[in-house]
Amino acid sequence: MFGPDAVGGFSATVGNPPWDIVKPNSQEFFSDYDPKFRSHKKQEANRVSKKLMGANPAIAEKWEEYCDGFVEQSAYFKEPLSYSALGKGDINTFKLFLEQFFTVLSDGGRMGIVVPSGIYNDQGCQPLRERFFNQSRIEFLYCFENRWPTVFTAVDGRFKFVTFGTQKGGETDRFKCAFMEHDPERLPVIDAIALEMSVKQVKKFSPDTLSVMEFKSQRDIYVTAQIYGDRPLLGEKLEDTWNVKFNTELHMTNDSHLFVDPEDVTNTHEYEWLWEGKQIWLLSDGFAEPVRLVSANDIAGLRSVRFTRVAYRALAASTNERTLVATVIPPGAPVGHSINVCPLKPEECCFLSGVMTSFVVDWIIRNKVTTNLTIFYLNQLPIARKTVNEFFEQSITARVGRLISGNEKFIQVWESVFCKDWQSPDFWYPSSAPLHTYGPADEQEIRQRLRDEAKNITSEWGSHCGVYDRLPDRRDTGDRAQLRAEIDAYVAHLYGLSRDDFAYILGTFPVLKRKEIKAFGEFMSKRKCLEEYDRLPPILSGGIVSGQALESTT
Repeated sequence: MFGPDAVGGFSATVGNPPWDIVKPNSQEFFSDYDPKFRSHKKQEANRVSKKLMGANPAIAEKWEEYCDGFVEQSAYFKEPLSYSALGKGDINTFKLFLEQFFTVLSDGGRMGIVVPSGIYNDQGCQPLRERFFNQSRIEFLYCFENRWPTVFTAVDGRFKFVTFGTQKGGETDRFKCAFMEHDPERLPVIDAIALEMSVKQVKKFSPDTLSVMEFKSQRDIYVTAQIYGDRPLLGEKLEDTWNVKFNTELHMTNDSHLFVDPEDVTNTHEYEWLWEGKQIWLLSDGFAEPVRLVSANDIAGLRSVRFTRVAYRALAASTNERTLVATVIPPGAPVGHSINVCPLKPEECCFLSGVMTSFVVDWIIRNKVTTNLTIFYLNQLPIARKTVNEFFEQSITARVGRLISGNEKFIQVWESVFCKDWQSPDFWYPSSAPLHTYGPADEQEIRQRLRDEAKNITSEWGSHCGVYDRLPDRRDTGDRAQLRAEIDAYVAHLYGLSRDDFAYILGTFPVLKRKEIKAFGEFMSKRKCLEEYDRLPPILSGGIVSGQALESTT
């Protein structure tokens, strides 16, 4: 019904619109002519469709008309007078319905709609989010996985959908939300115990796109706000420090003609091994053996290959053992597009990768992503680039330097980042914080040995510069586990986290916990990180108080 005032408009709009994309769907079209068409893989589907059209010109004509229809639809939808909040990317029909449902409401009218989860985190839905935040009072946003039970049988069980309600008029200050729910029958319970998030927090966590992060508890929101603080985001361009821009280098399909099988090469000195995501782990390479070569001549024009680069796996999941898997890649090594890279000075690469691989930053990104860690998400992270205390940067850089420098590929990186201060035992373990008052005896010996051997570290790379302790399943232990725990402790202090909040973050990695209990009989990473966190305050007390923000806003 229309509202009581002369302006008109509906009092309510309710629905579950189609979740399609406005573009030709070959599977949908050609299935009318080949019942098995949906089962064909891409290349086979292309071959079958061409054969069908070649044998029957009428099918080719209908396909052309079908495609032309989508061109006309797209042109109409992109007219500003038709739709003004479509955003970038594909034209999703749910976005069209969202905008239209809202447009036809009277002031004060309510909308209740079921849509894909892209409404709160897709970059292309940003204009709609702006409209709802600024021109309505959002009442709830509840996200469900399509399983346990399956609600929409024609949709993949991992697909997420949202029940979304708002009232037209005014603006949103706070709204109720819930994520990773499963059974819509529980809506009354979900509504009663829902989280509450402010639009101010949304803007702090994602100022460019207003994406809403997925939180499991009100404490998650509080701790995230503490970490973000007033810090600039990684994608922001700053004037008085180094800036970050991630990109890809070689595409595994488009550039496949450049890749060479090692068995076909007689002189490998003229080639470089291609790095892929499966080969890297946290501050290390060699997680898997390389399988492809690229001619040095073919990558000569790739400018970024000449530099040391921070690199991270593009394919990741929030439910994995770790999500943000990053390391440093030496000059001259080409990478496939399963790795995103950023060329920087070697010391900047070491510092940035150290912060990126910390539990604190990993915890933040796990609340943002599902299965694809895009550059867009990296740019939203509050990662420090400049601190108020150079000791932090040197402490993290030195430990990363030792962790990555396990082979001669890193000679140039090591010799660039090495600092003579690293040869001082007190640089690694100042006497103000005793080494023998915590942890098992074997770990006390590890710390003492790392301290005593500092004098043997040289500016010229050698195998003694790296650390190597790992289990057969490539799980870090010994020296490597010790240095990584120290990096995590430094980063926790860098972000001003209390011990309780740091412990809370460490407890949110269930797969890692399960694997470490199996390997070590305990959740070793959590214990070691907290022990190192407790050791640092006396070291940091020179003008810096533990638990306070330690990073400048620039």
